[in-house]
Amino acid sequence: MDVECEVQENEERPRILAVIDEYDDSKKIADNIEQVAKPWKNPEIYVLYVVDLSYLPSDIFAGLDRKFYDKLRKKGTKVLEEVISELKSDGFDAKPAGMYFGFAAEGVLRYEKQLRPDVIVIHERQQAIKKAMKGFPVTVVAETRTPVLIAK
Repeated sequence: MDVECEVQENEERPRILAVIDEYDDSKKIADNIEQVAKPWKNPEIYVLYVVDLSYLPSDIFAGLDRKFYDKLRKKGTKVLEEVISELKSDGFDAKPAGMYFGFAAEGVLRYEKQLRPDVIVIHERQQAIKKAMKGFPVTVVAETRTPVLIAK
C-alpha cells in the first residue's frame, strides 16, 4: 500500500503520529491521544488506522479479495472520522494520516519516515496488549528512533 499524506513543513509545531486499530470506542481512543497531546503546544496530530495482517499465512494473505479490503476501508474510514472529530471538538489540529492493511509495523515505519513525528502513540486494545509484546508495537519500538508510547 502506498503512503499518501500531505505533510506541512513547519518545524516549530510538534507532530504526533497516533496509530489506531479497529477498536470501537473512538471517545476512549481520542482521550488517550489527548493525554499525550495536552502538554505540547499546538501539536499536529496525524491519525493512522492500521489492521495488522502479519499473523495470516502468506497464501491466505495473498488470496484476500477486494470485498475484504473494502470492509476494512469502510471500518477504517468510520473509526478515523470519529476519532478525528473527537480530537477536533476538543480543539486539537487532527488529520488523517491514512490507512494501512498488512504488516502493521512496516506501515507505521513508512508513515514515521514520511511524517517525522516527535512521538508515536500506538493505541492497543487491552486484550491486545499481551499480543503486543510479540506484535508490531515491539517491532516499531525496535526499528524507530522516535519515542513510542503504547496506550491502552
